[in-house]
Amino acid sequence: MLVGTLSYGLSDVNRLTVGSSDLYFGRLSGQYESLHPTRGRVVLLIREIMYCKPGKVRPMVDKFLAMSKLNEKAGFGKMRVMTDFCAEHYWTIVSEFEVPSMQAFEKMMQGEGFTPEMTKEFEKVMDGYHDLVESGRREVFKIEG
Repeated sequence: MLVGTLSYGLSDVNRLTVGSSDLYFGRLSGQYESLHPTRGRVVLLIREIMYCKPGKVRPMVDKFLAMSKLNEKAGFGKMRVMTDFCAEHYWTIVSEFEVPSMQAFEKMMQGEGFTPEMTKEFEKVMDGYHDLVESGRREVFKIEG
């Protein structure tokens, strides 16, 4: 629930209360930022690392790029999609995106913010992706600066 608007020199800075915590969001350079009221930005970086089967990198990249567009449409921000030039494993894809908190990430993973049409499109985009990957992992980092 949106409970207020604050001013940090950004446009559209709003306070959102989730449980007993206040989250602050501001629109800056076209992306939503999360702000702590006294310490500044508080953001987590989520990194999805996928190890594709040989020859399956491009179809997986296409899926991630389509998923990124859907996430932006739902208000989750831009996802960066990268492929390996030189990595621990061949045929690696990495996607990165920022979330203000683990709670926000959990809500995103549950599909909050998606319309029924977007959910159907997401399911269509990700259909068959298990056939493209051998394994993967997720990393979560707190951005310190």
